[in-house]
Amino acid sequence: MSNPLGVAIQNLVRRLSEWKRTTKSIVIVVLFFIIVIATPLIVYFVLRINSDLRSRATLEEPQRVIVGNVALDSFTVAWTTPSEKQIGYLVWGTDQSNVNTVAIDARDRADNSSRFTHIVTLRNLQPDTTYYYKIVSGASRFPAETPFSFKTPAVPAQGTPNVVSVFGEVVSGTTDSLVYIIPANGTTSLFPLITVVTDDLTWFHNAASFYKKDLSGSQTVTVSEVMHIVADTGEKAARKDVPSSQSPVSLSLDIATNDIDDLPLFANTAITPTITQTTAPTPTSTTPVVNVTLRPSATPGDDDEDDETTPPKKNLLSSIIDFFKLKQEVNLDDIAIEDLVSKDGLIAALRLQGIVTNVTENSFSIVWNTIQKEEGKVSFGESMQAMTQTRDDERKETFDASWGYFHQVTLRNLTPEKSYFYKRNTHGLSEQFATPKTLGSPPQFSNISGELSNAKGECFIRGYLKRGNDLSTSQSVIVIKSPYTWNMNAGTMRKADMSAYFSPVASDIAVFEARCLSDDRTFSIGKTEKPFGEITDETTITIQMQ
Repeated sequence: MSNPLGVAIQNLVRRLSEWKRTTKSIVIVVLFFIIVIATPLIVYFVLRINSDLRSRATLEEPQRVIVGNVALDSFTVAWTTPSEKQIGYLVWGTDQSNVNTVAIDARDRADNSSRFTHIVTLRNLQPDTTYYYKIVSGASRFPAETPFSFKTPAVPAQGTPNVVSVFGEVVSGTTDSLVYIIPANGTTSLFPLITVVTDDLTWFHNAASFYKKDLSGSQTVTVSEVMHIVADTGEKAARKDVPSSQSPVSLSLDIATNDIDDLPLFANTAITPTITQTTAPTPTSTTPVVNVTLRPSATPGDDDEDDETTPPKKNLLSSIIDFFKLKQEVNLDDIAIEDLVSKDGLIAALRLQGIVTNVTENSFSIVWNTIQKEEGKVSFGESMQAMTQTRDDERKETFDASWGYFHQVTLRNLTPEKSYFYKRNTHGLSEQFATPKTLGSPPQFSNISGELSNAKGECFIRGYLKRGNDLSTSQSVIVIKSPYTWNMNAGTMRKADMSAYFSPVASDIAVFEARCLSDDRTFSIGKTEKPFGEITDETTITIQMQ
C-alpha cells in the first residue's frame, strides 16, 4: 500500500521541476527578445536622438554677432540663435588658451531661460588690453578653436554735456527683443549702442557718443542727427531712421528673418575689424563644454585645449547632467545688470542718466528719477575734489515735499563759460557740465502754459523747439499735485550748441513730452507737437497721457 504523503511529495517535486523548466524557458525567451529585438530598437532610438541633436547643432550657431556699448573698461557682445532658443553666455580671459571666466546674459539674473537673442557685457576691464572670448550656445563653444578677441580703447570717450535720450517701444515684440542704435552716417565706422526692452516692451538709451571702430576716440552726436534704430527678436526685426528728437520711436516688427542680414547693423561690415573673425562664427564641430569654471567671480581654472579640438566621447545622459549642473552652479546674484533698464518701465532710465535742462549762462537744472521715493540733493563745485556746495530738490521749496520719484535741482549763481562738477545723492557718480557764454536779452518773453490729461502720480514735463533738423535746449518742470498744469518760458531757449538764442519763429514746432509715475507703479508717457505760431498767451497745450 503506497504512502499518500510520499505520493504527494513526489507530485509536488515533479510540478516544481516542471515550473522551473517552464520559468527558465520564459526567461530565455525574454532575454532572447531583449537581445535580438529590443537592443537594436534601443540602439536605433539612441542613435536617432543623437542624430537629431547633431542636426540641430547647426541651429545653435550664433548669428549676427555684434560688439557695442564700448567703453574704456567694458564692452557688450550681442548675438542671436534665430532658429532655436538657447541659453547663451560668454567664457573669456586675457589668454587665448585660457578662456574660462563666465559672463552670463544680463537678463538671466531674473530669468535663466532659453532665448533667441543674447546680450552679455564684460565689465571691470583694463583699458588698452586685449580680451579673448567664446560664445557658449546650448552645449557648444563657438568658435571651436581660435577665440574672438577685442582690445579695449586706450583713449577716453569725449563726452557731451547734454543727454541725447533715445527711447520708444517695440510693437508686438517680445522681452527677448534687442535694440541697436547708431548714427546713420557712422554705420561702418562706429560701434553701436545696444540695449534690451523692459517687461512692457519699452527701451531707452543715452546716445550722446559712440566709440570709433579704430578706437582713436569717440564721436559725439546731437539730438538732430539721424539714427539707425533696429529692433531684433531673433525671428523678426524692425528699423527706423529718425533723429532722437522724434522719440518715442515705435518699432513695428515687419522684416523677416532672411532679410535681417540686409540691414546695415547686421552686415559683415558692422562687426568690428578688431574681432579675430569678421563674420558670424561657424564651428568645425560640436564641442561639448567641459571643465568650465562656472562662478563668474572665481579665478579661471586650467582649460585643456585638447578638449577644444578633440572632444571626448560623452553619452547623451552625461551631456544632460553637465547641462543642468551648469544651470545650477552659475551664481546669478553675482551678475551686475546696471545697463538693464528697470522692469518698472521706461521712466526708470532717468535714474541712470540725468537730464540737463533750463540752461542759462549762470544756471542749469538736473532732472532725474528714482524707483523709490527718495530725497533729492546735488553736491557741486569747480572740481571733482571740491564739490562742497549743496542744493536741494526744488520740490522742497515749491511743494513743501522732500521725497519723491522725480527730482529737479537747479544750480544758480554760476560763472559763465565754466565747467562744474556735480553729483546726485541718489546716483553716486560725478558728472560735468559747462555753462554757456553770456548772451544779450532774449528775443522775447514767450510764456507757454499747458495741462496733462489722464495724469496721475508725479509727472515730469519737458519742452523744446525744432526747426527742421535744428533743435533748441529744453525747459522742464515737475508737477506732483493736481491740477496738472504747468508753465514754461520758450524765449530763453538756446540753440542745441548753446551759442545763441533759438529765436523762435512762427514755423517752428514746439514739442512737449511728459512722463508720469504713480504709487501703484503705473507708468505713462505723452507727447504733443504744435506750430509755435499757433501758441499765444491764451493757448493751453494739452498732453494726453497714455
